[in-house]
Amino acid sequence: MTKKKKIKNHGHVHSDMCAHHHHVGNHLIFGIIMNASFTIIEFIAGLLSNSLALLSDAVHDLSDTIALLISLFATKKAQAAPTERQSFGFHRATILAATLNAVMLVILTLFIFYRAALRIMHPEPIKAIIVFWVAIFGVVFNGIVVLRMWKDKDKDLNLRSAFWHLAEDALGWIGVLIAGVIMIFTGWYIVDPLISILIGLLVLRGAWGVLTEAVNILMEGTPKGIDLCAVKKTIMKHKEIKGVHDLHIWSLGGGYTILSCHICVDDMTLSTVQKIIHNLHIDLFEKHRIRHVTIEPESGLCCDDRRCN
Repeated sequence: MTKKKKIKNHGHVHSDMCAHHHHVGNHLIFGIIMNASFTIIEFIAGLLSNSLALLSDAVHDLSDTIALLISLFATKKAQAAPTERQSFGFHRATILAATLNAVMLVILTLFIFYRAALRIMHPEPIKAIIVFWVAIFGVVFNGIVVLRMWKDKDKDLNLRSAFWHLAEDALGWIGVLIAGVIMIFTGWYIVDPLISILIGLLVLRGAWGVLTEAVNILMEGTPKGIDLCAVKKTIMKHKEIKGVHDLHIWSLGGGYTILSCHICVDDMTLSTVQKIIHNLHIDLFEKHRIRHVTIEPESGLCCDDRRCN
């Protein structure tokens, strides 16, 4: 029974990660196709209506498509086999992409604030009817992609950074749609920049969350959702283990969590120790989704670890 469980856990870790990256890649490819298609529509509408605002936003959407391409490239790179210089593989490529995308989001949002401030100080008449119809297309195209990514956005930081790029567009076009209706019936052009600022604040909050989590991973902090003390309790539930110290948990990105620690056991045969470590591998994967575990057994007195006291 134990042997079957071992085969299941070790045999599916690599295939599980491949399936994860493949799933994320499908989301990104769909987002690229939809976003690039709408960028073309928006560019044509901008030329036909002689609207500088639409042409500027088409350039903004093009930058989102580039951000999605960066995320897709990183996802594909993360699947590459380890090398002598990159012994852990290229999983961190997705974290670098998420960091870059988050920084781009912050810069774009600050630019939106700048444009909104200019519009508030110098309101300009807008061709509300054309903007209204383009906004409908924008809500449909971006909304479909955002809803498709919604369920999986918290499973992968790289995907979440791409999600917020598209969410910014979807929320922006919802805002434009609302502003368009108000402007058609009232002529209050100041509504447009005010809604832009409100949406920008929401997107800035999401981008900041992605950036802080990415920095935590790059600094090899304890991954989000992992309780260090709970992991220690899981280890100490094994009656053969007398103590644990030098416990470290970090992530390579994409849900690939790593643990290393020292355990204190009585003087026993190597085969007995290997069985204990094997059972720990199973428990740590099933209870905490820790995929890569390195445990060093020690016999005798252990250092007193007061981290969880």
